Amino acid sequence: MWQLYVAHIFLFMIFSAEVAYTLKLRYNPLFAEELAVGDYLSAQGEAFIRVLLLQFQPSLLNILPLYIVLLLALPFLILLMRRHVLLGLVPSAVLWLLAILLHWNLPGFPEGRLWYFNPLAWQFLFTIGVAMGLAREQVPWPRDLPTAALVFAAVAGVMSATWTLHSAFPHVPNLFRLPEAWFEKTSLPPLRILSILALAVLVADRVPRNARWFSSRLAWPVMLCGQHSLEVFCLTIVLAVLANFVLGLRDYSMPMQLLVNAGGVMIMTGFALLLAWFRADGRWPHRPGSSPRSNSGSSPGTNLA
Repeated sequence: MWQLYVAHIFLFMIFSAEVAYTLKLRYNPLFAEELAVGDYLSAQGEAFIRVLLLQFQPSLLNILPLYIVLLLALPFLILLMRRHVLLGLVPSAVLWLLAILLHWNLPGFPEGRLWYFNPLAWQFLFTIGVAMGLAREQVPWPRDLPTAALVFAAVAGVMSATWTLHSAFPHVPNLFRLPEAWFEKTSLPPLRILSILALAVLVADRVPRNARWFSSRLAWPVMLCGQHSLEVFCLTIVLAVLANFVLGLRDYSMPMQLLVNAGGVMIMTGFALLLAWFRADGRWPHRPGSSPRSNSGSSPGTNLA
């Protein structure tokens, strides 16, 4: 939890400096409002205190505070669920429902703003994950559950693709018009939990632990990024602001967006490779499909997140 807190504060300072420098070059105050850092740039004293209290969360910097709060409750959750998983799941589900129905949330900054990822709601998904992690035996499920999960995920994928295409290309019709409250991220409504659990069921049912493509060359960059998840995540925040700046200078055309994203993926992979090299005392990590040298073994990176 302390590692995440330090990473969040450190990342906030780099993020703020990057935004301030971008504003100096672009002279566009709307950029600060888009990233929700205008209050910090105009009233840095109080805003920085709110940063230390995790209340001031600009855009892109609202994920680590959620993890910090969840990890704070994790020891108590494990003590309860080692006795019986329902001792943790039932109170967690009740708190999730109350947070949705009564609009409970933690206060943010400035006045009137709340946490974007409501910890009182998202803790339910975290608790479900803890319950699965503590399960000492494989939990049986109904025979038709993987099929139902596949149908749900397919329908959700089509709906999401339709909305994305309609947003990018207005001439594409929006075939599914549903209340936004059903899908908003803050309170983690039921459809979002079902979507995540459906994907988890599909992975557990379709992907064996020893799947061959885990050791493929294509999966290797993803593995490296996953082994250094906290550092790579922090880098993506910095790259996101930089990408916004580059696209604003040029244009937001699809080829330009693809080019910027491809560059970001290459930087992330190179950064993860560099971290693996440092942690292996200057030895390159073993790449799938190649024979490791006897004197160049490497240890996997630590997943700080």
